[in-house]
Amino acid sequence: MPSPTAREDTTSADEEISLQEFLEGVSPGTRKKISGFATTMSSGPSFSGHVPAERVEFIRIPINLFCNDPACARVQFFANTDPNPIALPAIALFGSDIFLHYRCRNCLRVGKTYAVHVISRRDNDGTLVKIGEWPSFGPPLPSRLQRLVQSERDLLLKGFQSEKRGFGIGAFAYYRRIVEDEKNSLIDQIIRACKKIVGGDRFIPGLEAAKNRIRFTSAIEQIADAIPDALMMAGHNPLTVLHQALSKKIHSETDEACLDAAQAIRTILGEFLHRLAEINRDEAEVTDAVQRLMNASREPPGIES
Repeated sequence: MPSPTAREDTTSADEEISLQEFLEGVSPGTRKKISGFATTMSSGPSFSGHVPAERVEFIRIPINLFCNDPACARVQFFANTDPNPIALPAIALFGSDIFLHYRCRNCLRVGKTYAVHVISRRDNDGTLVKIGEWPSFGPPLPSRLQRLVQSERDLLLKGFQSEKRGFGIGAFAYYRRIVEDEKNSLIDQIIRACKKIVGGDRFIPGLEAAKNRIRFTSAIEQIADAIPDALMMAGHNPLTVLHQALSKKIHSETDEACLDAAQAIRTILGEFLHRLAEINRDEAEVTDAVQRLMNASREPPGIES
């Protein structure tokens, strides 16, 4: 997957994808055309002794997934651990249900289980639907985002689960409520960062005034330009991007549009919090280093006679 999270499924229903793409990046409940998920092997003569018998097996490929074990905390190689071949019906029109088991090859502790239904097969290709997977599909929830909304962590988890299941309207509603409720906490973190940035003090009065606005969107309209360059993301004010995402009318937008907005809210908010944390951490490290140098440069007290 291109990021340290599970891939988003951006393929159309009719587009054929590989089995690896299916396992790594397709959410449960999704039906996909898959190329090369089966292999046909000869098992010797049949009982009649005249026609060679064949067996069809579901291939067991390695995949790459995010491993949340503390020893890993990044994308790792996961190997299939099923000890025996996974047989499929020899008659291609017959469907079947299978389980696939994987384990991280780095820590050897984190596992992944998939439940897959084979709808139809033609030779080694066909149509599959992912019934489910455990642990659940999707990227890990950033810890810094959880820390921001500790008081509303349940809403965050519900929004995150809605997003992973493709429920755009639900995810958007949860995320918008969280951002609105945690507005002052976010602005306080921006103010704290401004105190660390050269020239950042001039933005603080506007940020303090924005805390008095009830809604996040109205607060951001007031401080759209009141942010230091050091907090810009890809040349854009992340607060403005959040404002644009939050301005969608949930009752008139499609579920797909709300899902896009929800993903944008979570992604931008998470990365922005990372930027703020980096600024505050760097300043703390500099302060600590200066203090240690000052202490080391002091002459030891003289011995009185």
